Amino acid sequence: MNRNLILSFRFAACLVVTLLLAACGAAPGLGISDIAHEPEVPSKGKEVAFTIAYRNSSPSVSYSDVILDITYDPYLTYHGAEPQPETENTDQRKITWFLGSLDPNEEGKVIAYFSLLEDIPFDKYSLPVEANISGKDSQGSESSGSRSGETNILENPTPTPSVMVYEAEGVELEIPWQGYNVMVVQQDFYTDYPATPTPSPTETPAYEIIRQVIYLQVYRLDELSEKHLLEEFSPPLRVTVQYTADDVKAAGDDPNNLALFILDHHTGIWRPYTTTIDASSNTGTISVSNWTSHLSWGRPR
Repeated sequence: MNRNLILSFRFAACLVVTLLLAACGAAPGLGISDIAHEPEVPSKGKEVAFTIAYRNSSPSVSYSDVILDITYDPYLTYHGAEPQPETENTDQRKITWFLGSLDPNEEGKVIAYFSLLEDIPFDKYSLPVEANISGKDSQGSESSGSRSGETNILENPTPTPSVMVYEAEGVELEIPWQGYNVMVVQQDFYTDYPATPTPSPTETPAYEIIRQVIYLQVYRLDELSEKHLLEEFSPPLRVTVQYTADDVKAAGDDPNNLALFILDHHTGIWRPYTTTIDASSNTGTISVSNWTSHLSWGRPR
């Protein structure tokens, strides 16, 4: 085999290897090879250890000024690490190691210890940690890599679409999963009225209020458990309300004349809803995309 053929063969082989590495995203250099944690599913208030494995995957290039840092979720409290990091910035939730030089194919690991705060919000189900490594070769060219890992929380299982049910005073409020946690607060009907016209008597033509039923407010909870008044719902709410013998009497002895009303805070007007009456359970049911708190039974004039 002549020399030119050998060189051509070597060039083709190198080209194939290079293309394969590029296609697999495995170009040699600095990188985070793994992030693991123990225990696998920690509980709040308990310690969890994150092990970050790093490597210089180049078979021939050394890197200097190598820096490894990790940032962590605000609901993790940092307790220490092995080996001890050079800098710790708990305000920015960042820990940094200056690793010096990494020889070809050299690898190592650091272990960072945290505990999970007790007041993790209801809608937070995992706590992430991100690791980054960077350095320079002898030509001054930079190499870097990063990777994220996270731990699931024992008390907060992965959410699935579900229905929250609130029951009080003959009212059943079904709230389908809205994409975030919600809470329901019952208020006294005769206090904390909106700064709009009084909700009784009704200003809705052709109807009148028979009985004020309940005053409920629904709140969205953000990741810090702060409450935000919620008025629009998708999917809509399902509201089922018991009616009494007095309600039927006031509706002309016909329960099918009954209708449920919700107060529109923005206009101060009671809005009637198409109500499905179930005489077997003495209830009426409505579907609501906009809820502004006050609920009443009404009838045609």
